[in-house]
Amino acid sequence: MPGFLRFWPYLLLILAGLILYGNTINHGYNIDDEYVVEQNPVLEKGWRGIGEIFTSRYVRTSGNLGELNFDYRPMVKFSFALEFLLLGKDPKISHIINLLLYIITAFCLYNLLRLLLKDWHFSLPLLITILFMVHPTHTEVVSSLKNRDEILSFLGAVVAWIFLIRYARTQNTKLLIFALLAYLFAYLSKSSAVVFLAVYPLSLYFFTDLRSKNLIWISGVVILVAIIAQFGPRLYLPDPIREIDFIENPLFMESSFFKRIATVAVIMLFYLRMLFVPYPMLYYYGYDTIPVAGFDNPWVLLSLAIHTGLLIVAVKGLRSKSLWSFVILFYFITLAPYSNLFTTVPGIVAIRFMYAASLAYAIAVVYGLYRLFKVDFQSKQLPLARITGPLLVVLIMAIPYTVHTHYRNRAWKNLDSLYHTDVPRLSRSAKVNAQYAGFIMNRLYKTPNFTLDDPALNFRTNKMIGHFKKAIDIYPDYFIALNNLGTVYMRLKHNPDSAVFFLNRAAEVLPDNETAFINLGSLYRDQGDYHKAIKTFEKVLEINPSRLRAMAEIAFLNNLIGNHEKAQQVNDQLLGIDPGSELPFLYRGNYYMRQGNMELAVHFWQLAVERRIHVPTCIRLAEYFAGKRDFDRANYYYNLAQQGRVEQ
Repeated sequence: MPGFLRFWPYLLLILAGLILYGNTINHGYNIDDEYVVEQNPVLEKGWRGIGEIFTSRYVRTSGNLGELNFDYRPMVKFSFALEFLLLGKDPKISHIINLLLYIITAFCLYNLLRLLLKDWHFSLPLLITILFMVHPTHTEVVSSLKNRDEILSFLGAVVAWIFLIRYARTQNTKLLIFALLAYLFAYLSKSSAVVFLAVYPLSLYFFTDLRSKNLIWISGVVILVAIIAQFGPRLYLPDPIREIDFIENPLFMESSFFKRIATVAVIMLFYLRMLFVPYPMLYYYGYDTIPVAGFDNPWVLLSLAIHTGLLIVAVKGLRSKSLWSFVILFYFITLAPYSNLFTTVPGIVAIRFMYAASLAYAIAVVYGLYRLFKVDFQSKQLPLARITGPLLVVLIMAIPYTVHTHYRNRAWKNLDSLYHTDVPRLSRSAKVNAQYAGFIMNRLYKTPNFTLDDPALNFRTNKMIGHFKKAIDIYPDYFIALNNLGTVYMRLKHNPDSAVFFLNRAAEVLPDNETAFINLGSLYRDQGDYHKAIKTFEKVLEINPSRLRAMAEIAFLNNLIGNHEKAQQVNDQLLGIDPGSELPFLYRGNYYMRQGNMELAVHFWQLAVERRIHVPTCIRLAEYFAGKRDFDRANYYYNLAQQGRVEQ
């Protein structure tokens, strides 16, 4: 190939990447970014946090349903930590790096295809790479920072694939070592790289002349690396805490083997359709977007017919090493973990799960076009006129794909735009409706001087309630939606009857979860029904004896009803559990404030924040001393509040 031709394909790939995803550079953070990058303090520790990155789980968070602590993807967090250290924390920089990684992936993919199809004209792998790049299903991977794991994992797997093919043809041991290191990187970016344990031996069989004995031992070495990557970290990682529940995937509770198979058929048809017609692409699915199906569903029968036919073609082409056979098997292998056949998948389906499988689509389409137009692609010298047909078809396909990608990128600009675009199309997703309602709720709770007299705030409140109710209509036992709706009626709507109804429903759904009982106790307290509040907080302690806030509330309420001895007894018990707790002092301060004794209230609040910074109390103290014109102490507590916000 002439000198300049060595580089122009790469310039074309760079141009394609910039055209497709250049409009993501000014994007902000988006859904789930807070878990990985936006609010992850480990990433901001610089080199001091590297050890923690490699000895901790990928996601660590807690909420109404308890703690979540799952997955192990240290290379992704390391990439963000390195980025913050060298370039600072800025979502624009993160999006630029995602784009660069995508372009680098295209470079590596083009080189891989040139290796696999070494006897064919270079235009075939180039068009395959371009069609892969322009496929709109990649928007979720490139536009979402959280999904950098998909980019890094696939990139590492492709690089390992290149080294394996080169090793098979040269027997250079260094290439095998590089392949294993690249695969380890891929696996530690996301364990979905496990599918390449089947892809690698398949490609070695189809595209090299390796003997069966060599193919087996090479595959065995790669499997050994995967086993080490999977089980080695378990020696020092905390146990995972992650359970896929019904609201994410109804197959989690499905015991019928036949219904599972039927639903898997519908899911596979969904993925196949999205490869050819990628619309509409949505950020999340879950219950009840793809209902559990039976064999009386015509889509099940259609899917089984299509996929059975594809398998027959694949098996028939094995002996002759047909490219069709390889493409079909690659498609099945890369989608297998997300089919829900072997294990349930969060969200039941997801667009990002199609990232690797879209390569099978690109190969099939371009190869099919070369066959259709009877191009002699095994000729190294082809005039441009001979590939005009496939080139024009790919170009025609690329135009709507590019436009669609641009519009979809806009949806991923931030949370507002994502919800605005996707929620109207997800009317059957319980989790999305509850998630969107929770998003509005958190903003309303943070609105200064909130009042329903403001038409805009009243409209947003009613909109939020509508989405919570829609989530409950889809799934009546949705604890989070029931509990949150109860708190909305309690804190924003000031409708205690509705609040009690929904909080009691939440408590019925999960009677062993104290969250709804805490909210009920707070509601009874605010209504002045102190005895019922005490009983409710005692119920909290039955569920969780170490729930210190419930103990502090019980002591506070006993003081209010004049049972000071009982209050002191409960406070002593609380301090016995946590001698450094600020809660007894905080609540005693609240009690004296209610009695109108601000001097004693301030005294106990000061004792509370000496033990642990409590931001609202620090602000209250700052305002108190500012009113007394004691600006030194006012500034002290204001600065303490700022420090507390940073630490949170």
